[in-house]
Amino acid sequence: MIAARAGRWLVRTILSLAAILAILVIGEALSPQFKALKTEVDEQFAAADPDRQNAALAGLQAQLPAIADAAKAAATGRLAAAENWTLANIDRHIVAQKARADDLRAVDATASALGALLAGDQAALLAIYRGRAELAAIEAEIAGMAALRSIKNDRLGYANAVTAARQGHDRAAADVAAYRTGHPLLSQTYDATLFDRHLLPDSQFGDLPALTRALDGSNAAIAAANRNLALFDQAAAARRVAIGRVALSIADLQQRLGASRSGVVARLQRQLPAALFILISLWLVPVAIKLAMWFGPARWVEGRPAVRIMPGMPGAILIEGRAPGLSDQPISAVSKAIAIEAGDELLVHQDYVKSLGVERTKDTKYLFSWRFPIASLVAGLARMTRVRPLALETVVVGSLHDAATEVALITIPAGNALVFHPRNLIGIVQNCEAPMRIESRWRLASLHAWLTLQLRFLVFHGPGTLIASGARGVRIEPAGSGRSFNQAATIGFSAGLGYAVRRTDTFDAYLSGAKQLFNDTLTGGEGYYIYAEFPGGQRGGITGRGLEGLIDAGLKVFGI
Repeated sequence: MIAARAGRWLVRTILSLAAILAILVIGEALSPQFKALKTEVDEQFAAADPDRQNAALAGLQAQLPAIADAAKAAATGRLAAAENWTLANIDRHIVAQKARADDLRAVDATASALGALLAGDQAALLAIYRGRAELAAIEAEIAGMAALRSIKNDRLGYANAVTAARQGHDRAAADVAAYRTGHPLLSQTYDATLFDRHLLPDSQFGDLPALTRALDGSNAAIAAANRNLALFDQAAAARRVAIGRVALSIADLQQRLGASRSGVVARLQRQLPAALFILISLWLVPVAIKLAMWFGPARWVEGRPAVRIMPGMPGAILIEGRAPGLSDQPISAVSKAIAIEAGDELLVHQDYVKSLGVERTKDTKYLFSWRFPIASLVAGLARMTRVRPLALETVVVGSLHDAATEVALITIPAGNALVFHPRNLIGIVQNCEAPMRIESRWRLASLHAWLTLQLRFLVFHGPGTLIASGARGVRIEPAGSGRSFNQAATIGFSAGLGYAVRRTDTFDAYLSGAKQLFNDTLTGGEGYYIYAEFPGGQRGGITGRGLEGLIDAGLKVFGI
């Protein structure tokens, strides 16, 4: 899988580079049209009244300082007033200012300063920039309010710590006073022994020593809390200065607004013609191509004879040992058990091996077919597991990574052949001594092949069993008198059938990208058509699938 993805990535990168170079060359060739379109745009700009434009611009530049100062003063005043607000009031104000900022952004998104300038509408210009100035001031104010709230909230914590320390001191002092009142003689003795009290045991003075130490500790707690509050206030002073600077930072609004007009107009005049041309081309060119293909070659090819890859080749196949039944009977499942007999070998993609025996009869085949190396690499048929049992062995195969992928076992008897797309092949069962023969058939003289870009077909000859994968399942139908089906879903068909293409059912389905231009058609005898239930990766919209579709078409040329 890694080699396959690397190969696809390299091919897509090279084709993308080639397509970009082609677009640039075509753009250079169409430079006269660019110049004509640019002249038309310049005439539209020149049609505006330059005197009114200059007057409007001069009036705006004259009033910009006052607009910026007014917005700045309003924001700074609200920040100063918030010093005395509670946290709840600050929170409500921040919510209100955020709502106001959203309203200003919505109004500015629908305003066109360039349109007002071209029209010379000074009042509209002033309204637009007054709103932008207010928005810049409010954004700075919200940031300042958030910082101020953080300071006030932190200081409240330090102040609460001071209050708690004082309350603890009051309780300790009350306990000491109460004890002294109840034990006056003991208190007098305790006070009289101040200098040699440490030589006496605390038990001699009852609870008074412990209560006194608690009071001393509360005094220390008050001092520490006050010291922490003072340190915080010192740090907060610097933060408050920073908040003021945030509010004043909108003063550069004037410079930004004054410099914006000339750059915007110049870029618009320079890029608009090229942008319009590219946009119109992206819309109209794919539609024009689809119209030409539908009413031109696609209509004419329907009367051309079908392509027969191998005329007269029998197209019998077996599904798990029996001939296919009704078309509504499924032939696939999420996993399949394959019985490998001695003398046979199984080649299967490593990502599809679910279980196998433990005997050492396995190895790795690094390329499915050295005769078709590119097809093998691009189709992911590299680094395959090879099983050659010495006795009957059962191997269970199924996708290990995609739950929507189902597998089917399609046996080709000896003397029969099947055209098969390698992208849907995940494995093969064949005799070691007589492996399946694979040959390449080119159809360069067929208009059907050129219009579908499928110039080469890979044919698998029996005997052998192909292990096919398909999105949401694999289905088989007899060709009968003729079958028409979605080209993107095709997995394979009997080599003796007549292969042709017909336009899809309706033009609307093709134009919208719901269906491809052509449906495959098989006619002319006994044989079968094999297809996936879900044709993934075909929808591209009205304007197509771009480079991805180009790359897929390139791979299709080689039958991949």
